[in-house]
Amino acid sequence: MASGAIWYPGIPPGAYTNSAGGTAVLGHDVTPSVAGVSITGVYFYKAATNTGTHVATVYNATTQANLGSATFTGETASGWQFVPLTPIALTSGQAYRVTMGIPTSRSWMTGFTGFTGAMVAMSSTAYSLLGATSGFPTTTAASVWQGIDVQFDGLPAAPPLRTSQAMAETWEVGNPSLATSQATTEGRGSFWSRRKSRARRGSIATRRSASRKCWPRCGRPCRPRRSIGATGRVRG
Repeated sequence: MASGAIWYPGIPPGAYTNSAGGTAVLGHDVTPSVAGVSITGVYFYKAATNTGTHVATVYNATTQANLGSATFTGETASGWQFVPLTPIALTSGQAYRVTMGIPTSRSWMTGFTGFTGAMVAMSSTAYSLLGATSGFPTTTAASVWQGIDVQFDGLPAAPPLRTSQAMAETWEVGNPSLATSQATTEGRGSFWSRRKSRARRGSIATRRSASRKCWPRCGRPCRPRRSIGATGRVRG
């Protein structure tokens, strides 16, 4: 089994530049599609204006039951922040609302399309509760990302089937069991790098043909190197 986040250490495509003052609770729904998955922490992408103490809470999106909460400590001035949670076991197909209590100002990105993978999904709908730092947010905004990501555990040790190469590479970057950096994503552990590597090397027949060499010591005439015809058959 593996652990990993959806976006961390990258962020979704777009500009995370919108902001507004005031207290708020921000949230996104995540839904596992496989059994045995748990939430073990929450990530928050902090803008420099998002000062104060932040609190992460996970709710059952249907019953609104509070399943776990934790306060961020040792935050940096900006960028990704992380707080661990006592593992929260998830039910496949059930939505869970992951929220952030924001004490001073909030930031967001528009044009967010959400995420749907083979194992987990995040809705493109953002939820908010303005004027409070705790509670269950219900006000909706379409196609908005509010800087929230989730650390999952109990995932099969393979990247989810994403809709683009960039998404698959983002997952492997954020999944410590598969890769630890963008550079590692391009290494031998990356599904996409293996595909690209095979494409560069060419077909098996081409590689075998290129590996044939003349050996003068055998005492036989050199055999012409074979080539691949337009039909894919070996010639020569």
